[in-house]
Amino acid sequence: MEETFPKLFDCPDYLQGKYCHALCNYRHQTEEEKQAINCVIRVFHKGQEDNEAVKRFIIYNFEEQIRTHPGQRIAILFDMRETGLGHLDYDLIKFIINSLMYHYPGLLSYMLIFKLPFMLQAAWKLIKSWLPTETQNSVIFANEKTITNYIPADQLPKAMGGTKDEEL
Repeated sequence: MEETFPKLFDCPDYLQGKYCHALCNYRHQTEEEKQAINCVIRVFHKGQEDNEAVKRFIIYNFEEQIRTHPGQRIAILFDMRETGLGHLDYDLIKFIINSLMYHYPGLLSYMLIFKLPFMLQAAWKLIKSWLPTETQNSVIFANEKTITNYIPADQLPKAMGGTKDEEL
């Protein structure tokens, strides 16, 4: 039986399934009335995904945000629980960074990195070098105790320090 996830936005047919239900399965409303796009990285496996479809899906989410909430900035939550080097795709990361810098400047409020594993901290140093200083300052590392400073507990699963029973 296929898992179902909350779907609070429309998704084109070609992106239904894995990308719509796992990569960014729903948007959180943050305390500052921003939308947060949740990216569950553990479901993504480098080399096994259709990167073009993933890129289209990411852009779809940015465009949908602009269409439905004009002028409102977003937060992007990267849920890094249970991830390793096999989940890290530098091409996709560069795509997200370049999209936000050159095509959607001003859209990003901040990036939340939830539970970055120790083994990926060296990768973060490389990725950080790709970011302009002002964007580097908008990257926030969070854990179960600090994430609720940015996203309300009632919108997060218990495994992330929230109160929801379901898992992302």
